[in-house]
Amino acid sequence: MKILVIEESSHKWETLKALFSEHNFLVTIKQNTQQAYQEIQKNTYNILIFDLTIPFKDSTHFIKHLRNESIETPIIVLSKDSSFEIKKQAFIMWADDFLISPCNPEELLLRVRAILRRRFNAKTINEINACEFTINLDTRTVKRLDQYIELTPKEFQILEYLMENKKRVVPKHELLKYIWWHNNDIWSDVIRSHIQILRTKINKGFSYDPIKTIRWVGFKFECEKNL
Repeated sequence: MKILVIEESSHKWETLKALFSEHNFLVTIKQNTQQAYQEIQKNTYNILIFDLTIPFKDSTHFIKHLRNESIETPIIVLSKDSSFEIKKQAFIMWADDFLISPCNPEELLLRVRAILRRRFNAKTINEINACEFTINLDTRTVKRLDQYIELTPKEFQILEYLMENKKRVVPKHELLKYIWWHNNDIWSDVIRSHIQILRTKINKGFSYDPIKTIRWVGFKFECEKNL
């Protein structure tokens, strides 16, 4: 799961990244709305956390702009100002939750998990279901119907990311950046090799391959039409 944090001082968040990493969250920090918007255009995030040390007017305008562009990523707003007016404006701009800053890191983690659990309509946000597949992010296990499949860490990450983004085509450069932190054509052979091996493992004993190659673009996780 990927979190984008928008906060002027990244120092505070550096201390929280370890906690979120322990719970399978990858945290990216941007210091202003312009940087954040550029990042959202390039990558998909599961949740946005807005710290209102950024000027309040800029923050609310930015949230409204995201919603006007039909970007429905859940947003949590953090603010030192606990007044009702600030909270009201945050929710009017379609924020999903509000916390007074500084907040208890454990409480923030619980709020993130609760929002994502509702969004994915799952018993736990550490479980991803798509088609015949179930991925458990706690135990790092993959199951297709009743059959468990052993994957390497990289293969697991690829399948996880494709399943999370099953409604769209995932460009090769995005997958490379998410898993290997590279965005270079030299690495294209690496991704192709991993995809090929992943397909062999997840399709053993099954007739349908859910990983579709979109020529010149990337890959898409797609269920059979009758599933």
